[in-house]
Formats: sequence, C-alpha cells, structure tokens
Amino acid sequence: MNRQTILLIATAIVLLGTGYLWIRRASTRPDFAAVGSDPALGTRLDALRKLKEVRVDSDFLKSEVFRSLQVFPQPPPPPATPGRANPFVVPSERGVLKTPETQPPKTTPSP
Repeated sequence: MNRQTILLIATAIVLLGTGYLWIRRASTRPDFAAVGSDPALGTRLDALRKLKEVRVDSDFLKSEVFRSLQVFPQPPPPPATPGRANPFVVPSERGVLKTPETQPPKTTPSP
C-alpha cells in the first residue's frame, strides 16, 4: 500500500469514529420533557411567565413629581499631583536623561 491509501483509510476511520461518538452522545442527552419535570425548574419557568405579564404604567412620566426631579452635576475630580511625562524613562541625576549617547564612556580598570 502506498502512503496516500494509508492516509485515506486513517482519515476515514477517524471520521467514522467521530460520527459514531457524536450520534452516541446525542442519544444519551436528557429529554426536554424529563428536564421539565424538575420542580425547581418549574418554579423558575412560572416566574418567567409572570414577567411576561408585567405591564409598566408610563403615567408616572407625566406626573409633576417626576418632572420636578433634577439631574445633579458630576462632582469635580479630586486634586491629583501630576506624574512624570513618561513613566517608563529612568530618572537621572539633575534632570538630565542618561541615554547611551549622553553617558560618558565606561572605563575598565587596568590590572
């Protein structure tokens, strides 16, 4: 057998095995009717049904009390001390930034 035939057979086996496991898993899932018999779930479904029946009366939007409400402005932000312009730069002596171009050359002590 050549290499392509072996690869084709291996792929077919993997696909058939995956299909078998998929169908087997689907047949072992609980039925929705059986889940509906759970009393805790039934009470939750009843609560959801009651929510569908809720009607909001929008007459309160027209009342004088609602119209007299005021929106208060946002409080000013607390005073803060500003930090460095670039917090990722290493601070240097006397405010001069030490970069490789501005640093003096390193001298190694001779023995």
